[in-house]
Amino acid sequence: MYIFWQLVWADLKAFKENAWSETIDLLIWVAVVLTINIYLLPLFGVPIEYLLISFSGTIASSVSFRMFSGIYNLVNDIHGDRQIAQKLILPIHPAWIFASIAMSSFLATLWVSIWALPLGIFLIQHLVKGFVIHWAEFVLVWLVSALFFSVFAIWVASYVKGPQQMGKVFMRFVFPLWFFGGFQFTWVKLYSVSPWLAYVDLVNPYIYAMEAMRTAVLGQNGNLNFWLCLGMLLLLMVLAFIHAFMRFKRQLDFV
Repeated sequence: MYIFWQLVWADLKAFKENAWSETIDLLIWVAVVLTINIYLLPLFGVPIEYLLISFSGTIASSVSFRMFSGIYNLVNDIHGDRQIAQKLILPIHPAWIFASIAMSSFLATLWVSIWALPLGIFLIQHLVKGFVIHWAEFVLVWLVSALFFSVFAIWVASYVKGPQQMGKVFMRFVFPLWFFGGFQFTWVKLYSVSPWLAYVDLVNPYIYAMEAMRTAVLGQNGNLNFWLCLGMLLLLMVLAFIHAFMRFKRQLDFV
């Protein structure tokens, strides 16, 4: 475990150089999206219910967005400097190498995303009086979502053939998952429009992160069961890690 935490610490020291830059990037996105949704959309008759759904979706998205950095860093290393090859010869099981990558990404994601909620509350407080966050649920879904997307990034990276493919990965895979993952709608509403599409969307991990965050922010009513969402994120995380490890084992040919 000593080697594991040394690897995590080394990754975090590298992240430290860009920590505030990544945080500012995310806060700019959150501020722009929420400012338009909260201050402009009501002028077009958009109901408060939708604005609250969008608010919780924005907060949930802030947890997932650092996944892009994780994908790029891993892909760039595998197809560039290959520092991971040096890590794989350390006296530690190779699975712990990828677990250390996930852990360092998880901790970095916590730092970057935690600032989104205070900003969001500041922007929305004038619109909804007595706005209450269910803090226990929020902390749980924040932690579980950050951990899941840190592992999910490794799984996605196992399918990327090189840094030049990152644009295609985002446009063809990540963006559709995110936008169909409940960023601007609830699963129940999707089911009322198209049951078959709603059931298909249950294989999308984003829907569980979005629905769980909505429960933490808005309450359980009208959302998928909170504990089901957390359970599915944990299950998908384990499956993604195992599959990613198997794929990298073939690609990097380690023992």
